[in-house]
Amino acid sequence: MDGIANFDKTRFLARIKGYGIKAQVFLYKKIISTQTKGKKEAEKGAKERTIIIASRQSGGYGTRQKFWLSQKGGLWLSFILKPQIKAEKAQFLQFLLCLAMRRALNKAFLKQLKTKFEIKPPNDILYKGKKICGILVETSIVGDIIKWAVCGIGINVNNVLPKEMQESAISLKEILKKEIDLSDLATAFFIEFFKIYGVFLKGGKSAELKLKNWQL
Repeated sequence: MDGIANFDKTRFLARIKGYGIKAQVFLYKKIISTQTKGKKEAEKGAKERTIIIASRQSGGYGTRQKFWLSQKGGLWLSFILKPQIKAEKAQFLQFLLCLAMRRALNKAFLKQLKTKFEIKPPNDILYKGKKICGILVETSIVGDIIKWAVCGIGINVNNVLPKEMQESAISLKEILKKEIDLSDLATAFFIEFFKIYGVFLKGGKSAELKLKNWQL
């Protein structure tokens, strides 16, 4: 376990704490998969909001265990939730993650770009039709209740994509023509996510209305 270039852990924790978000963060220069590590830690009783971030993954994966290329410069992370909700609502967690990431990206960069980042259901974020982010949720269910959920985020930030991927995928650095601070991007995402997640857990018509408005 070690630090990651372009990720200021101290600043990240201080900024999200300012929004009432307390978390544990573990940084790795290289790991097989943040998602695999997250599930192991969840099974061992790790707390909600345990966040695992890696500079590189050798065995990163997405939906249907499809290999996810995770080179240095991207933001590769997984975090643990313990929502204590019915298993039938697990699908909503993936939607909330997509919504939060889209909102974070658009708030940060829309004024510069004029073109919105969009959600491609069920779990991708696109820019002008090219994939920039993939999202994965894996759960442990006891009875009909979610014991824990490990949420994985893979976003192309400053990493260089191989030529064979450039027709279908893109990075923030390529879009913005500059490097992006990974801790700033993670901060923006988690602020959006836990705001949306809190509303979701409260439930009721008021929550439904807010979530619908945030989709716009």
